[in-house]
Amino acid sequence: MRDVFLFNAWSLAVILLGTAGATALRVGRGEWWPLVSAMRAAWRSRHRLVMTRAALAPWVVAARRGRLDQPPRGRLPDRDLATALDALARQRCLNCMAGAAARLSRRRLRNAGIAARILTDAAACAPVMGLAAAVLAQARFGGVAPAAALAGAALCVGSGFALAQLGLIPAARGLERRTRNTEVQRRAVLQWLTVQLEDTFPMQPCARVQARPARGPAARRPCPAF
Repeated sequence: MRDVFLFNAWSLAVILLGTAGATALRVGRGEWWPLVSAMRAAWRSRHRLVMTRAALAPWVVAARRGRLDQPPRGRLPDRDLATALDALARQRCLNCMAGAAARLSRRRLRNAGIAARILTDAAACAPVMGLAAAVLAQARFGGVAPAAALAGAALCVGSGFALAQLGLIPAARGLERRTRNTEVQRRAVLQWLTVQLEDTFPMQPCARVQARPARGPAARRPCPAF
């Protein structure tokens, strides 16, 4: 019997690569981009209501005076808010800004839900990959002392559980929580803009702002009020 410790860099690589591979088999081809997009948005978003108001204050003052320029993209917390303000600058209608913001909000929440589900699936695979790493390490090194084999198997399985409970599941919950908090901050900014500009740009019906032209009854529906 050899006194070889089964939990080593090789078994750790089996756990990590096995979890990634098993998750990739569960994920559809069209779900990778929502995962990357949601994680990038959660990482880059820096919404602070007071700071965003301060950045938009000169733009709001100019809009009240009738000079509606492009929003200051470099000073805004994210691209989606700038897109909603672009709709206001182009259409000169608060309903268009609200419609663009609502469409982007639905997309962000959908991407965050897909990303959280993928991370949860990965968390379900991690403990199984820990057990598989223990079995493969036993087969690779062979003739291991029973005490070392038991300790190594326990550490491999425990590492899989730790990866799931301390890494992947908190990441999924944190992503959802950060997305919700960002939505709250973004809606507060849009409500503030609506109050500031409602005398300059009334909430009049207008064509819905969307990526593709609407068909059927939706094409005749005005932009929803925010």
